[in-house]
Amino acid sequence: MPKLLESSADGDFGKKSVTALQKFLNQEGFYCGTEDGDWGGTTEKALQLFLKDAGYDVDFKKGVRDGGKNTELFQEFLRDEDQDCKPDGEWGKKSAVALQNFLKNEDESEFPSLYKGKEDGEMGAMTILALQKFLTQRGCNPGALDSGLGKQTVTALQKFLSLQPDVLELKPARRKKKGGSKAAAASSASSKKPTPKAKPKAEESFDMKMRKEMWEMAEMEAGMF
Repeated sequence: MPKLLESSADGDFGKKSVTALQKFLNQEGFYCGTEDGDWGGTTEKALQLFLKDAGYDVDFKKGVRDGGKNTELFQEFLRDEDQDCKPDGEWGKKSAVALQNFLKNEDESEFPSLYKGKEDGEMGAMTILALQKFLTQRGCNPGALDSGLGKQTVTALQKFLSLQPDVLELKPARRKKKGGSKAAAASSASSKKPTPKAKPKAEESFDMKMRKEMWEMAEMEAGMF
C-alpha cells in the first residue's frame, strides 16, 4: 500500500507535503476540502479538529503553525507519534521534518467508516461523535467533538438538513370526511326507495251527486225562459 508522502523529508513543506497532510485528514474523517496542496483555512480547521479529537486542548482562534500553544500541542502530537520533535511552540524546519516523516509512515487508504459501533438503535456517545464528524465534514460546525448532543450539534444538523433538496416530495394521505361513508350509504338507500303512488281521489257521495244534478237542471230551466 502506498504511503501518503513518497518524497524526502527535507523540511520544505511544499505542495506535495500539504497534499499528503490533506489526504491524511480526509481519510481520518476530518474534511479539509480538495487535496490541492494549499494549506488554507479549511485545512487548518480540519487539523485543529483532528488534534481536538485526539485529546489536545486546541485554541481554534490560533493557527497550528503560528507559534504558541497550538504549535506546541501539534509538536506534542508528533512526539507522541515517535517523531523527533521538541514541543517548544515554535514552528520551524525541524517541526516540518517531523511532520513529513509522520506522513511518510502513514498508509494511503480508503476513507474509514465514521461509525464503527453496533447498530442497536441507541443514540450513544459513538453515534453522536460520528454525527458530529459527519456534520464537520459537510461544513456544518457542531462545536466541540465531544459526543454530546447539545444545542450547537442539533443546530448544525438543522443547517445541514436545510441545505438538502427534498427529492421525495411525499404527499399527505387524503383524509376521509367524517360520516362520509354513512352519508353515501344513506344517499344510496334513499335513491332505491320506490316512488310513493298518488292517492286515488275519494269517490263522490250519493248526496253530492244529487245536488249536482239538481243544480244542472235548475240552470237548464232558467235558460229556457
